[in-house]
Amino acid sequence: MFTANQVGSNLSVAIKQIDLDKQPKKELIINEVLVMQALLHANIANCIESVFFKNELWIVMDYVEGCSLTDLVTANFLTEGQIAAVSREIAQGLQYLHNGGVVHCDIKSNHVLLSLAGDVKLSMYGVYSGDNISDKCHVPNDS
Repeated sequence: MFTANQVGSNLSVAIKQIDLDKQPKKELIINEVLVMQALLHANIANCIESVFFKNELWIVMDYVEGCSLTDLVTANFLTEGQIAAVSREIAQGLQYLHNGGVVHCDIKSNHVLLSLAGDVKLSMYGVYSGDNISDKCHVPNDS
């Protein structure tokens, strides 16, 4: 992962470089990037752009300066109010995804990012949409 400043806006961005030759499930990664690019929400680390170059996928996304929820709860005790605030922000991001027909299949504290300004964002690892969601995620039966 790299950080850079976006030309024109000078906003900080994160750049993830993926060697697709080393990925056993290339189609899942490409699907995730396509889904990410279609989603823009305050509680999601948004994908700004992606570029395919020499069998490498470069993904430019929001840079969240801060830490993961895992890092925070490992070093600090959160009050009930703080837990409720973070939970509300996570739920808002998930509701946006679900309303768009997208399931985040890897919700865990490592994938919740907290900015220094107090923003809460879901990182988009393990998102799927479409008719074959149950092939990629465990989806319980209603019965």
